[in-house]
Amino acid sequence: MSNEILDWVHKCLIEDEDVIVPLKKLWSRYGQAGKPPFEQFAFTVLNDDRFEQMYSLDHDLSLEAFGYYGGPRVKLRSRELTAQCIFRIVRNHNERAVQVLMRALEILGDESTQSSEESLSEAILMLEGLRPLFKPWVHLRPKDQET
Repeated sequence: MSNEILDWVHKCLIEDEDVIVPLKKLWSRYGQAGKPPFEQFAFTVLNDDRFEQMYSLDHDLSLEAFGYYGGPRVKLRSRELTAQCIFRIVRNHNERAVQVLMRALEILGDESTQSSEESLSEAILMLEGLRPLFKPWVHLRPKDQET
């Protein structure tokens, strides 16, 4: 794979608000009709010294429409992982989970039983209840940036 693609990934990871980014999200944004194949893209990026794999998640492929990408998560080795970054990741994950559950409730519609609707509604309410808890944390600055 060309250095052009790796430089593009590097630039994206510098500019992305999220320090840790799903590799599949980057690949989908690259947008050359599946070229290179994801496996080749992932292998090349993960073997470049500028990037490090943080962890990997398995998700149903249908969840990608909601911003849930499976597979490895990467970050720049040179970018510091702060408490603010972690809280932003958790907040964004919570928001996407609420969106997926609300969409699931819509899709199920007539097919769902009352108990499954109640379970989904309870899960949505529980996750929405977490929103206020994230607000005080996501605006923190690292100690070396405080004035």
